[in-house]
Amino acid sequence: MSEAAAPRRRVPWQAKFLALALIWGSSFLFMKVGLAALHPVQIATARIWAGAAMLLILLRISGTRLPRDRRIWGHLLVCSVFLSALPFLGFVIGETRISSALAGIGNATTPIATVLFALALLPSERLTGTKLAAVLVGFVGVAIIAEPWNAEGRPDPVGFLIVVL
Repeated sequence: MSEAAAPRRRVPWQAKFLALALIWGSSFLFMKVGLAALHPVQIATARIWAGAAMLLILLRISGTRLPRDRRIWGHLLVCSVFLSALPFLGFVIGETRISSALAGIGNATTPIATVLFALALLPSERLTGTKLAAVLVGFVGVAIIAEPWNAEGRPDPVGFLIVVL
């Protein structure tokens, strides 16, 4: 049987999910550890370069090319600033004031904000009972984990706000 005809082994979704959770979750710990020796801007820049390198590797493997259109690059620039550079920097700056675990909890507000912004900015999006329930369950989950009622040993609210923003 030739190599091309051999069946491809599929990676179970549970393994993919675990890998994603480890990679995504550990980034908050790595940022906190990095703050011992690096400035927040250096850490955010390193994350962006690591992501760019991975994308270039994936482009090479897939045989795909970078876009050539200047308009697309303009859109990519805006998206990169607001969806990568500023959030990455905000997480690291926030972690100068709060724990990496709390930064991860702050990151859990992202899906909630996504639904709310989609409803506010996209006229075609409608608030359904399912979307409302999802936002409420997400908010309650974040609130339970954050324990705002526990006044003892409270984290810096400014640091948490920076992470959430």
